[in-house]
Amino acid sequence: MKKFKLFVDIRKEEAWLNEQLKKGYELVKKSSLGYYQFQKTTDTNQVIKLDFQRHLTKEKLETYIELYEEFGWKHIAGSRFSSIHYWIKEKDGHDELFSDTPSAGAMV
Repeated sequence: MKKFKLFVDIRKEEAWLNEQLKKGYELVKKSSLGYYQFQKTTDTNQVIKLDFQRHLTKEKLETYIELYEEFGWKHIAGSRFSSIHYWIKEKDGHDELFSDTPSAGAMV
């Protein structure tokens, strides 16, 4: 299933993506033009989080993704040139990303 939606508030976007997940639609791809691609899922015990990172080098992006994957997160979307990165994982009580203060502040 594909949906088109534009957001100016990253927290509202994150909430909307988690609502879709509760309805049984897991985000699998996000385009920079506002298109979201979902797949049907029965695993609704997951959480999607968005993180803001400014212009990462290739090496920093690789390190960034590896770090979060060690904590159980799966990178859905985001690149060196996009500022917003999309993550998903099973809910386990440790469902917050570890953004640094400047990145967390840039999200609001």
